[in-house]
Amino acid sequence: MKKSILLFCFLLSFSLITVGQTVLLNENFDYGSTANSDITMVTQNWARHSGTQGPQYVYPGLSYTAYPSTNVGGALSFTNGSSGNNDGDVNRQTSTFISSTSVVYASFLLSLKSAKVYNNAGDYFFHLGPAILSTTFRGRVYVMSNGSGFSFGLSKSSSPEVAVYSNTVLNFNQTYLVVLKYSFNTSATTDDEVTLYVYSSGVPTSEPGNPDVTIGPTGTGSSADPSDIGTVAIRQGSNTPTGTIDGIRVADSWTALLGATGVDDNYSTVPTSFELMQNYPNPFNPTTTIAYSIPREGNVTLKIYNMLGQEVKTLVNEARSAGYYRVSFDASSLSSGVYFYRIQSGEFMMTKKMVLIK
Repeated sequence: MKKSILLFCFLLSFSLITVGQTVLLNENFDYGSTANSDITMVTQNWARHSGTQGPQYVYPGLSYTAYPSTNVGGALSFTNGSSGNNDGDVNRQTSTFISSTSVVYASFLLSLKSAKVYNNAGDYFFHLGPAILSTTFRGRVYVMSNGSGFSFGLSKSSSPEVAVYSNTVLNFNQTYLVVLKYSFNTSATTDDEVTLYVYSSGVPTSEPGNPDVTIGPTGTGSSADPSDIGTVAIRQGSNTPTGTIDGIRVADSWTALLGATGVDDNYSTVPTSFELMQNYPNPFNPTTTIAYSIPREGNVTLKIYNMLGQEVKTLVNEARSAGYYRVSFDASSLSSGVYFYRIQSGEFMMTKKMVLIK
């Protein structure tokens, strides 16, 4: 009993509060110079949530003058396909989840090769989602063929909401800077809004600058609002455009998103430090997700303890390369209460608290 109490006190001494970062994601696709038909084969940072194949990892990436995430590594190539053929949809979590009292910005570089007209409109290829993605796709960015070029469209969610399209015709095989803004509103459960800005040159230092295209804000009154935004996703479907996306950034302010200097840009392709994130959701019933990062290869253990300091579950116990990881914890067999999860890799050790409510 004495040992259990000592271990419990030790766990409490390492229980920390996660501090959010200004830049929540900086995806440069810096995964080497060798192309691969499937991004999930070259990195564990991206997870497939639908389909079986692609998108492709290509090298080199896109270039756009003065954009903070340019000319680094490769890029992601997406296309349109059918079941089992170029049908993979992938997502990546941000380092911290944005809650329903904030604004989240996502930017990326885009060069399209082709686009289609589908149901007198187009189809979406990029979207945001909550930390636990499921099928809650929000901030959908569309493209449709328009004459010799293409036009952008935007919706907050899906049917019955209709995507709003710009009349501006843009060029294929030209690199554009795209900024998506998701605004949480708290007056109702369906009043969040999305806005899209597209630039052919220049990086505005304040919102919105002089965009070639502005769509929105739109989305009020359509579909239930998510409790948070914590993932970005790339989609491939039978009617999606084909092209290349690079330099995906997510931040909680315009300055952090596009500022060339003075940006707290700690969330790089390879972590610079060990970190254990707060589990999400928390409280939870019966499953939750735990994210962590390790800056160098080594053996990693991630274990669950009860209030008495007794180990109740080992989630990870193996060698891991440097990177960002997520692991799901299913507490179906456990009773309601407070639990602790502890990560250890070499000399690094950190513990956090979580609450199971059934």
